[in-house]
Amino acid sequence: MQHRLIALEGDGFFETPLFEEAKIAKAAGLERGHIWIKDETHNITGSHKGRHLFATLLYLEALRFGKKQREKDILAVYSCGNAALAASAVARAGGYELHAFVPREVSTVVERMLVERGAVVEKIERSSVGRGDPCYLAFRKAVEHKGWLPFTCSGNDNWSNIEGGQTLAWEFISRLEEDGQRLDKMIIQVGGGALGRSVIEGWLEFYRLGVVGYLPEFFGCQPEGGFPFVRAYYLALKIIAKNNGLACDLHFERQGDPRRQAAKIREYGKNGQREIDQLIQFCRRNFEKPAMKKSLKYIRDNRQEFMWAWDAGSPHSQAEGILDDITYDWYYLLEGILQSGGRAVVIPEEKVERAYKLVRQNTELEVSATGTAGLAGLLELRATSIINPDARVGLFFTGIDR
Repeated sequence: MQHRLIALEGDGFFETPLFEEAKIAKAAGLERGHIWIKDETHNITGSHKGRHLFATLLYLEALRFGKKQREKDILAVYSCGNAALAASAVARAGGYELHAFVPREVSTVVERMLVERGAVVEKIERSSVGRGDPCYLAFRKAVEHKGWLPFTCSGNDNWSNIEGGQTLAWEFISRLEEDGQRLDKMIIQVGGGALGRSVIEGWLEFYRLGVVGYLPEFFGCQPEGGFPFVRAYYLALKIIAKNNGLACDLHFERQGDPRRQAAKIREYGKNGQREIDQLIQFCRRNFEKPAMKKSLKYIRDNRQEFMWAWDAGSPHSQAEGILDDITYDWYYLLEGILQSGGRAVVIPEEKVERAYKLVRQNTELEVSATGTAGLAGLLELRATSIINPDARVGLFFTGIDR
C-alpha cells in the first residue's frame, strides 16, 4: 500500500515534522512559554486525515485476505474537503471504489482532485438548519440501503480511523521525550471530534503503558459560528454540578430559542470563570470515583440531552473544515478533557482570522484557517487569562491552504 501511495501521490505515510516556534509563541502572548507545532500540511493530500483512513484500509485488506475474498467493498465518505480527498487517495491506493458525499458548493479544486483520484462525487444540497449535516445524512442512507462501507474520519461510523489518528499523539510524545521536553497544555481544533479523540486516546495509551509519565491539559476549541461540542461540554458540567451539590449558574433551556441558548453558553463561558474552574478541578480530582462515574453514565445514557445538530443558524467560519453540525466523537473527547483538567472554548471569529494571519506572516507554512484553529483557541485562552504566559503548548496544523 505504501508503494502504491508513493507511485500515485508522490509520497507515502511517514512521521511528520514537530518543531518549536518561538515567533508564534511570542505573538500569541506566551512571553515566557513555548509552542510545539506538529505540521500535517505535507501529509497525503495536505492534511492529517489520510493517516486516520490508512488504518481502516489495513483492516479492510486484512479481513479480505482472511476471508479469501477477491472482490472489494464499495466505500463511502462524507466531507467538505480534506477527509474526502484523503479517502480518495487511500482508496485509490487500495483499489477500492469510493463515493464522496460533499456539499453542492464544494470548491472546484477539491472536486477536481476527487475526480482525478477516481472518486464518484455525490453533491448534496443543504436545505435546512438543525437537522444535521445533509452530506452525512445522505452518506448514512447509502450505507444503510446500499451496503457501502463507511470510510470516514468519525469513530461512530468507523472505529478503526481512531487508531490511525492515534499515531499523531505517539509521534508527538516520542519526539518530546527524545528531546527531554514536556507539555502543559494541548489545544485541539474540534469539528467532528475524531482528531481530538484520537490524540487524547493515543496519549492515554502511552501514559498507561508508561511511555510518558503525565497527561497535559487537553483543550477543545470551536468557532463561534458553530460550537455543538462546547455546548455539550457546558451542559455536562451542569449535570455534574447538579449531581454533586456544586454551583453552576448556567440557565440553558433546551426548548428555548436556539440562538439565545447558544448566547447563554458563550456568556457563561466568559463570565463564570471561577465557578467553571472549581468544576474542572472537581472533575479531575474525582474522575475515577463514584461521584464522577454516576454523572458520566447519565451523560452516556442520555446523549440526546447533550449533543444534537447545531441549530443556532447555519454554521459559518473561515475555519470551514470544523463546521460539523454534530461532534460525532463528542463523548470520548469530553471524557478526556474532563480527566485532564482542560476545557472547551468558543473561538471568536476575529481570533480565527488573526491566527491564520500570524502563521502566514511569521512562517512559510501554507496552512489553512482550519489548520490554524488550535492557535486561534490559544489566542482566546490567553486573552481570557485561562492559560498563563509561561505555558508549554502543543498544537496541530492540520490542513494545507488551497
